Amino acid sequence: MKKAGFLLITVGCFFTSCSDFFESPLPDYELTFQPKLYVFSVISPNLKTTTVEIKRNQPLSGLSSSRAVYVDNATVKIVAGKDTITLWYDAAYEIYRVSADTLLIKPKATYQLFVTTPDGLKAQSECTVPDTLLKTADLKVYYNNSKDVAGDSSFSALLTFKNLEGEGDFYDVIYEDYNYYSNPATINSVSSWGLFQGKNALGSTLSTKEQTYYPQYRFNKTQRLSFLKLLLTDENYYRYHQTVRDFQRARENPFAEDSPVFSNIKGGLGIFAAFTRKNLSL
Repeated sequence: MKKAGFLLITVGCFFTSCSDFFESPLPDYELTFQPKLYVFSVISPNLKTTTVEIKRNQPLSGLSSSRAVYVDNATVKIVAGKDTITLWYDAAYEIYRVSADTLLIKPKATYQLFVTTPDGLKAQSECTVPDTLLKTADLKVYYNNSKDVAGDSSFSALLTFKNLEGEGDFYDVIYEDYNYYSNPATINSVSSWGLFQGKNALGSTLSTKEQTYYPQYRFNKTQRLSFLKLLLTDENYYRYHQTVRDFQRARENPFAEDSPVFSNIKGGLGIFAAFTRKNLSL
Protein backbone atom coordinates (compact mmCIF):
# COMPACT_ATOMS: atom_id res chain seq x y z
CA MET A 1 0.00 0.00 0.00
CA LYS A 2 1.30 3.42 -0.88
CA LYS A 3 2.12 5.65 2.07
CA ALA A 4 0.14 8.78 2.80
CA GLY A 5 1.55 11.82 1.06
CA PHE A 6 2.16 15.27 2.48
CA LEU A 7 1.55 18.67 1.00
CA LEU A 8 4.51 20.81 2.07
CA ILE A 9 3.64 24.49 2.33
CA THR A 10 5.08 27.60 3.86
CA VAL A 11 3.29 28.82 6.94
CA GLY A 12 3.56 32.61 7.04
CA CYS A 13 3.33 34.59 10.27
CA PHE A 14 1.94 38.08 10.23
CA PHE A 15 4.52 40.41 8.72
CA THR A 16 4.45 42.73 11.71
CA SER A 17 5.29 39.87 14.07
CA CYS A 18 7.43 37.38 12.14
CA SER A 19 8.20 36.03 8.71
CA ASP A 20 10.23 32.94 9.46
CA PHE A 21 10.45 29.92 7.22
CA PHE A 22 8.43 26.96 8.43
CA GLU A 23 6.84 24.09 6.57
CA SER A 24 3.80 22.21 7.78
CA PRO A 25 2.97 18.55 7.10
CA LEU A 26 -0.53 18.87 5.68
CA PRO A 27 -2.10 15.74 4.13
CA ASP A 28 -2.21 15.45 0.36
CA TYR A 29 -4.17 12.21 0.22
CA GLU A 30 -4.92 9.01 2.13
CA LEU A 31 -6.15 5.77 0.63
CA THR A 32 -8.37 4.88 3.58
CA PHE A 33 -10.42 7.45 5.44
CA GLN A 34 -9.77 7.66 9.16
CA PRO A 35 -10.75 10.91 10.95
CA LYS A 36 -7.54 12.66 11.95
CA LEU A 37 -6.32 16.10 12.96
CA TYR A 38 -3.23 17.75 11.50
CA VAL A 39 -1.73 20.38 13.80
CA PHE A 40 1.13 22.82 13.17
CA SER A 41 2.50 25.36 15.66
CA VAL A 42 5.95 26.81 16.36
CA ILE A 43 6.22 29.10 19.40
CA SER A 44 8.93 31.56 20.45
CA PRO A 45 9.62 34.47 22.81
CA ASN A 46 10.61 36.39 19.65
CA LEU A 47 7.13 36.26 18.10
CA LYS A 48 4.38 38.76 18.84
CA THR A 49 1.71 36.18 18.06
CA THR A 50 1.40 32.47 18.86
CA THR A 51 -0.47 30.67 16.10
CA VAL A 52 -1.84 27.16 15.61
CA GLU A 53 -2.89 25.83 12.20
CA ILE A 54 -5.33 22.92 12.17
CA LYS A 55 -6.59 20.75 9.33
CA ARG A 56 -8.46 17.47 9.21
CA ASN A 57 -9.01 14.88 6.53
CA GLN A 58 -12.35 15.10 4.77
CA PRO A 59 -13.73 12.11 2.78
CA LEU A 60 -14.14 12.72 -0.95
CA SER A 61 -17.65 12.15 -2.26
CA GLY A 62 -18.12 8.52 -3.26
CA LEU A 63 -14.46 7.65 -2.68
CA SER A 64 -12.47 6.04 0.13
CA SER A 65 -9.75 8.69 -0.11
CA SER A 66 -9.79 12.06 1.60
CA ARG A 67 -8.58 15.65 1.31
CA ALA A 68 -7.40 18.16 3.88
CA VAL A 69 -9.69 20.99 5.01
CA TYR A 70 -9.18 23.72 7.57
CA VAL A 71 -10.86 23.31 10.95
CA ASP A 72 -12.61 26.50 12.09
CA ASN A 73 -14.66 25.21 15.04
CA ALA A 74 -12.04 23.61 17.28
CA THR A 75 -11.28 24.51 20.87
CA VAL A 76 -7.56 25.27 21.07
CA LYS A 77 -5.87 25.79 24.44
CA ILE A 78 -2.28 26.27 25.55
CA VAL A 79 -1.39 25.52 29.17
CA ALA A 80 1.51 27.47 30.67
CA GLY A 81 2.10 26.52 34.29
CA LYS A 82 -1.15 27.20 36.15
CA ASP A 83 -2.58 29.33 33.34
CA THR A 84 -4.76 28.04 30.50
CA ILE A 85 -5.17 30.29 27.46
CA THR A 86 -7.84 29.72 24.78
CA LEU A 87 -6.85 30.83 21.28
CA TRP A 88 -9.34 32.54 18.95
CA TYR A 89 -9.89 31.67 15.30
CA ASP A 90 -8.75 34.21 12.73
CA ALA A 91 -10.83 33.45 9.63
CA ALA A 92 -8.78 35.78 7.40
CA TYR A 93 -5.64 33.64 7.90
CA GLU A 94 -7.39 30.35 8.82
CA ILE A 95 -5.37 29.97 12.02
CA TYR A 96 -5.93 30.09 15.76
CA ARG A 97 -3.96 32.83 17.46
CA VAL A 98 -3.21 34.72 20.66
CA SER A 99 -1.00 37.76 21.18
CA ALA A 100 2.11 37.85 23.35
CA ASP A 101 0.27 40.30 25.62
CA THR A 102 -2.08 37.47 26.60
CA LEU A 103 0.31 34.51 26.33
CA LEU A 104 3.94 35.38 27.00
CA ILE A 105 6.30 32.67 25.75
CA LYS A 106 9.30 32.37 28.08
CA PRO A 107 12.71 30.67 27.65
CA LYS A 108 13.11 27.33 29.45
CA ALA A 109 9.33 27.10 30.07
CA THR A 110 7.23 24.08 29.03
CA TYR A 111 3.93 24.55 27.21
CA GLN A 112 1.12 22.07 26.51
CA LEU A 113 -1.23 22.27 23.52
CA PHE A 114 -4.75 20.78 23.55
CA VAL A 115 -7.09 20.64 20.54
CA THR A 116 -10.65 19.28 20.52
CA THR A 117 -13.41 19.40 17.90
CA PRO A 118 -17.21 19.19 18.34
CA ASP A 119 -17.26 15.73 16.71
CA GLY A 120 -14.86 14.29 19.29
CA LEU A 121 -11.44 14.49 17.64
CA LYS A 122 -8.62 15.28 20.08
CA ALA A 123 -4.92 16.06 19.77
CA GLN A 124 -2.30 17.23 22.23
CA SER A 125 1.41 17.89 22.53
CA GLU A 126 4.02 19.74 24.56
CA CYS A 127 7.35 21.43 24.03
CA THR A 128 9.99 23.28 26.03
CA VAL A 129 11.40 26.60 24.82
CA PRO A 130 15.22 26.74 24.55
CA ASP A 131 17.17 29.23 26.62
CA THR A 132 18.42 32.51 25.11
CA LEU A 133 22.14 31.86 25.47
CA LEU A 134 23.27 32.90 21.98
CA LYS A 135 25.44 36.02 22.05
CA THR A 136 25.90 38.40 19.12
CA ALA A 137 29.65 38.40 19.75
CA ASP A 138 29.72 34.65 18.97
CA LEU A 139 28.20 35.18 15.49
CA LYS A 140 30.34 36.20 12.50
CA VAL A 141 29.40 36.76 8.86
CA TYR A 142 32.01 36.42 6.10
CA TYR A 143 31.30 38.11 2.77
CA ASN A 144 32.47 37.49 -0.80
CA ASN A 145 31.83 39.66 -3.86
CA SER A 146 32.67 38.53 -7.39
CA LYS A 147 32.04 39.73 -10.97
CA ASP A 148 31.43 37.73 -14.13
CA VAL A 149 32.83 38.48 -17.59
CA ALA A 150 29.96 40.89 -18.27
CA GLY A 151 30.84 42.86 -15.15
CA ASP A 152 27.75 41.85 -13.18
CA SER A 153 28.32 41.41 -9.44
CA SER A 154 27.23 38.46 -7.33
CA PHE A 155 27.23 38.44 -3.55
CA SER A 156 27.67 35.51 -1.19
CA ALA A 157 28.17 35.05 2.53
CA LEU A 158 28.43 32.42 5.22
CA LEU A 159 27.69 32.46 8.93
CA THR A 160 29.82 30.95 11.69
CA PHE A 161 28.60 30.69 15.26
CA LYS A 162 29.81 29.26 18.52
CA ASN A 163 28.21 25.99 19.53
CA LEU A 164 26.72 26.05 23.01
CA GLU A 165 27.98 23.60 25.61
CA GLY A 166 26.06 20.34 25.88
CA GLU A 167 24.82 17.72 23.44
CA GLY A 168 21.22 18.83 23.03
CA ASP A 169 21.72 22.02 21.03
CA PHE A 170 19.88 22.38 17.73
CA TYR A 171 20.04 25.25 15.24
CA ASP A 172 18.53 26.53 12.02
CA VAL A 173 19.88 29.45 9.95
CA ILE A 174 17.20 31.33 8.01
CA TYR A 175 17.95 33.79 5.19
CA GLU A 176 15.29 36.36 4.36
CA ASP A 177 15.07 39.43 2.17
CA TYR A 178 12.10 41.72 1.64
CA ASN A 179 11.02 45.10 0.30
CA TYR A 180 10.67 47.25 3.39
CA TYR A 181 9.06 50.44 2.15
CA SER A 182 6.69 48.88 -0.38
CA ASN A 183 3.00 49.01 0.45
CA PRO A 184 2.41 46.48 1.78
CA ALA A 185 5.90 45.24 2.67
CA THR A 186 6.62 42.07 0.69
CA ILE A 187 8.95 39.13 1.26
CA ASN A 188 11.09 38.30 -1.77
CA SER A 189 12.64 35.05 -0.57
CA VAL A 190 13.03 32.93 2.55
CA SER A 191 15.27 29.87 2.80
CA SER A 192 17.22 27.80 5.28
CA TRP A 193 21.00 27.91 5.07
CA GLY A 194 21.30 24.74 7.13
CA LEU A 195 20.15 22.70 10.11
CA PHE A 196 22.74 21.91 12.76
CA GLN A 197 22.99 19.62 15.78
CA GLY A 198 25.60 20.63 18.35
CA LYS A 199 26.70 17.14 19.37
CA ASN A 200 27.76 16.40 15.78
CA ALA A 201 30.06 19.43 15.61
CA LEU A 202 33.79 18.79 15.24
CA GLY A 203 35.01 21.64 17.40
CA SER A 204 33.33 24.62 19.00
CA THR A 205 32.31 26.51 15.82
CA LEU A 206 29.53 25.69 13.36
CA SER A 207 29.40 27.15 9.87
CA THR A 208 26.93 27.36 7.01
CA LYS A 209 28.01 26.84 3.42
CA GLU A 210 28.65 29.93 1.35
CA GLN A 211 25.29 31.12 0.01
CA THR A 212 24.07 33.78 -2.40
CA TYR A 213 22.39 36.83 -0.89
CA TYR A 214 21.15 40.25 -1.98
CA PRO A 215 22.82 43.30 -0.42
CA GLN A 216 20.69 46.12 0.91
CA TYR A 217 19.77 48.81 -1.56
CA ARG A 218 17.14 51.47 -2.13
CA PHE A 219 15.22 51.95 -5.39
CA ASN A 220 12.87 54.91 -5.53
CA LYS A 221 10.75 54.58 -2.38
CA THR A 222 11.48 50.88 -1.83
CA GLN A 223 14.35 49.59 0.31
CA ARG A 224 15.41 45.95 -0.01
CA LEU A 225 16.72 44.48 3.25
CA SER A 226 18.41 41.12 3.88
CA PHE A 227 18.73 39.31 7.21
CA LEU A 228 20.10 36.13 8.70
CA LYS A 229 18.18 34.63 11.61
CA LEU A 230 19.96 32.10 13.81
CA LEU A 231 17.42 29.92 15.59
CA LEU A 232 18.24 27.91 18.70
CA THR A 233 15.53 25.25 18.50
CA ASP A 234 14.17 22.34 20.49
CA GLU A 235 14.63 18.76 19.26
CA ASN A 236 11.05 18.66 17.90
CA TYR A 237 11.79 21.50 15.48
CA TYR A 238 15.08 19.93 14.38
CA ARG A 239 13.74 16.40 13.86
CA TYR A 240 10.68 17.64 12.00
CA HIS A 241 12.60 19.83 9.53
CA GLN A 242 15.27 17.17 9.05
CA THR A 243 12.68 14.53 8.16
CA VAL A 244 10.85 17.01 5.90
CA ARG A 245 14.08 17.35 3.90
CA ASP A 246 14.50 13.56 3.79
CA PHE A 247 10.90 13.27 2.63
CA GLN A 248 11.44 15.84 -0.14
CA ARG A 249 14.58 14.07 -1.36
CA ALA A 250 12.73 10.75 -1.39
CA ARG A 251 9.89 12.24 -3.43
CA GLU A 252 12.41 13.55 -5.99
CA ASN A 253 13.89 10.04 -6.39
CA PRO A 254 11.46 7.72 -8.25
CA PHE A 255 13.22 4.65 -6.85
CA ALA A 256 13.07 5.71 -3.20
CA GLU A 257 10.25 5.08 -0.73
CA ASP A 258 8.64 8.02 1.02
CA SER A 259 10.47 8.88 4.23
CA PRO A 260 8.19 9.38 7.27
CA VAL A 261 7.90 12.92 8.59
CA PHE A 262 8.45 13.36 12.34
CA SER A 263 5.37 14.21 14.42
CA ASN A 264 4.98 14.89 18.14
CA ILE A 265 1.18 15.30 18.11
CA LYS A 266 -0.68 12.68 20.18
CA GLY A 267 -4.00 11.77 18.60
CA GLY A 268 -3.06 13.32 15.25
CA LEU A 269 -0.13 14.36 13.10
CA GLY A 270 1.98 17.50 12.95
CA ILE A 271 4.35 19.49 15.09
CA PHE A 272 4.39 21.61 18.23
CA ALA A 273 7.90 23.05 18.58
CA ALA A 274 9.82 26.05 19.92
CA PHE A 275 12.83 28.27 19.24
CA THR A 276 14.63 31.44 20.29
CA ARG A 277 16.28 33.71 17.75
CA LYS A 278 19.10 36.16 16.97
CA ASN A 279 18.82 38.50 13.96
CA LEU A 280 21.74 39.78 11.87
CA SER A 281 21.50 42.40 9.15
CA LEU A 282 23.46 41.62 5.97
